[in-house]
Amino acid sequence: QICSWLRSMQAAVKALVLVRATKNWSRTTAVTVHYQGIAFQTNFNVASVCTLVLMMPGQLAQLGAGRCVRPFTAAGPSLVHKYRRSRTRKRTELQVIQAVKAVIFDMDGVLTNSEGLPRLAAASVFKKLHQLEVQPEEFIPFGGMGEDRFLGGIAKKYGVRDYDPAAAKQCFFDSYISIINDPSISIAYPGAVDFVRTCRAAGLKTAVGSSAEQVKVDANLTSAGFSASDFDAIVAADTFEAIKPAPDIFLAAAQLMGVDPEDCLVVEDAPAGIQAARNAGMPVIGVTTTLTEEDLRQFGPDVVRLDISHISLMDITSPRVQRSAENARRTFTQRQ
Repeated sequence: QICSWLRSMQAAVKALVLVRATKNWSRTTAVTVHYQGIAFQTNFNVASVCTLVLMMPGQLAQLGAGRCVRPFTAAGPSLVHKYRRSRTRKRTELQVIQAVKAVIFDMDGVLTNSEGLPRLAAASVFKKLHQLEVQPEEFIPFGGMGEDRFLGGIAKKYGVRDYDPAAAKQCFFDSYISIINDPSISIAYPGAVDFVRTCRAAGLKTAVGSSAEQVKVDANLTSAGFSASDFDAIVAADTFEAIKPAPDIFLAAAQLMGVDPEDCLVVEDAPAGIQAARNAGMPVIGVTTTLTEEDLRQFGPDVVRLDISHISLMDITSPRVQRSAENARRTFTQRQ
């Protein structure tokens, strides 16, 4: 930290000397300010540079558009944030320079806190159609694999002979939608909507890649407070024969966004989703909303966070994520 401060002060002194020679204190000059491994490239005048040097990272996050863009408290040495002063606009803009160009979010367990609700709805299906008492926790191993597998896994486990997949799914959707339409139930993870919009404000494209069917995806996103403008693509499982852990859903999301798969990052909570991201050649941030951190790390996510409210732009641009993206890019190039 001392070295970073010294480098920052050195940059500010150089700028000071430059404008002292011309006696033009409003002159702008390109200066790099360093703090805790973060390099701030600025085109500000000396007063602005000195202000940046003295600011804390949490305050730096509040530059731009008059709103907080999440505190920047840690970063790798390769990360560069550029602050630019527009001549025609008074506000300061934030641009994140990074390898990742798009973020694909799983829905259940990442954007919406609904993982427990489908299990309740699924348990009610077997009780209603087959008079079979199933504990909601028994559905956990089949999470993130689509409704056919989610319901069919339990039917196979108990050897339900008269199991009808179509009738079970219809009963499941009816039960699930009636649950989330209850005004006393909130399924949005705190900070989910804000973080998606923060990513978009930073120039990242965003998409949803879910193993759930479209009817459930639409109901969840609407109930959670998302709008159509929050995503460049929404991909559900309806039209796919191979779903997670197959990479098809994530690859389709990348294609719809117009971004190469190796330039996308996935946020997932389920082992099948993490494996799907790996199979698609995408780095992954895992959230521990379904599994413990110890269990989740066994599947190899690049970064692990408690939930989406604990993910920041720094995580997306962290050295480990960047290395994973670079490796995916090299692999993609070799295949070409």
